[in-house]
Amino acid sequence: MAASWATPAITTAAASSGPYWPGYWGPAAVWGAAATAVAVGTIIATLPPECVTVVVNGVSYRDCGGNWFEPRYDGHAVVYVAVKDPR
Repeated sequence: MAASWATPAITTAAASSGPYWPGYWGPAAVWGAAATAVAVGTIIATLPPECVTVVVNGVSYRDCGGNWFEPRYDGHAVVYVAVKDPR
């Protein structure tokens, strides 16, 4: 399930501590006190350590409490894209 996707230009907000673009969120924005569903297509910079690696049809995914992510490269960095449950 290798889908191609374009990386939008990264901008920096004055109040932000780092780069962002619509759909790109660091861990604090997504992983709050209560577990919530993450929208498919959301790009995450890092995942919580309790996420489990699951291989489906030869592709490694991360299962984070029912939210599934596929690792992809953004330049030289690995990011995680939210996907539907691949099973």
